[in-house]
Amino acid sequence: MKSFELSPIAQSDLDRVVGYVMLDSEIAAEQVLDAIVSGFHLIAENPNIGRRRPGSSSLELRTWVVYSYVIVYRPETKPVHVLRIFHGAQDIERLLADIEWSIQPKSVPPRKRQSRST
Repeated sequence: MKSFELSPIAQSDLDRVVGYVMLDSEIAAEQVLDAIVSGFHLIAENPNIGRRRPGSSSLELRTWVVYSYVIVYRPETKPVHVLRIFHGAQDIERLLADIEWSIQPKSVPPRKRQSRST
């Protein structure tokens, strides 16, 4: 049973990771994909397993490392919500600080309908 959900940004991150690794090796790309998806299942079954990231955001965030990739997720959500997937060489603290802003729903005021005079 799938008990995790990827944000659209996390899905894009995953596609980018697999595409990048595939440039060198299709087999390695499949292995990385399998390992990251296994990581999703592991954190879904054990949401508190990852490292806490206090102070990075007002959200409760945890991270789990698979190879050199950092999975950022919210352990309190059901299903577990995977927010981002970063390469460990990136500035994780800066990226975590940007997460809350990037996942907030964007509200657009409704367009006013113009009445037609006949």
